[in-house]
Amino acid sequence: MFPRGTIRYFCPYLYFMGEYGPILLILGSIGLYFYTQSKAAGNLVFFPGTITAMDFENTGPVAYGTIIVQNTSNATLSINSIAANVFTNGQLIGNLSEFGEVLIPGNGQAQIPVKITFQLLGIVNDIVQAFKTGHFKQDLSIEGYVNAGGVQAELKLTYKVG
Repeated sequence: MFPRGTIRYFCPYLYFMGEYGPILLILGSIGLYFYTQSKAAGNLVFFPGTITAMDFENTGPVAYGTIIVQNTSNATLSINSIAANVFTNGQLIGNLSEFGEVLIPGNGQAQIPVKITFQLLGIVNDIVQAFKTGHFKQDLSIEGYVNAGGVQAELKLTYKVG
């Protein structure tokens, strides 16, 4: 693979690994990169932003808003996509999604624009349950996944309304 003595001359440490030393070094570097990316994705903190607009589309009511994400690692990460379900009091009422790339700087934060598509049947069921039980407090939860730099991270947010 390499002329005799080349590895010993340029890097004496790789000489002890044999002729496959450079390949092992490259593979180890790639593995270390993916390990640090997965660790950085696990250090993301999500919390609610604001609702910026409401609209009606073919599928029903839609809300546009933001989720704020904080990156506590030194690595800059890109959020490639978010997909999650929205529940209220355990009843599925919609879906949250965003499929555009957003960069989060190391030790920084960014706003991710999201679209929440509501399911009318789920909302009606939740309203009926509220009147039946007399319990008008809402426990909202968002459960799904975030693709952060090619690594899947869990997204779990809960809110209490009322």
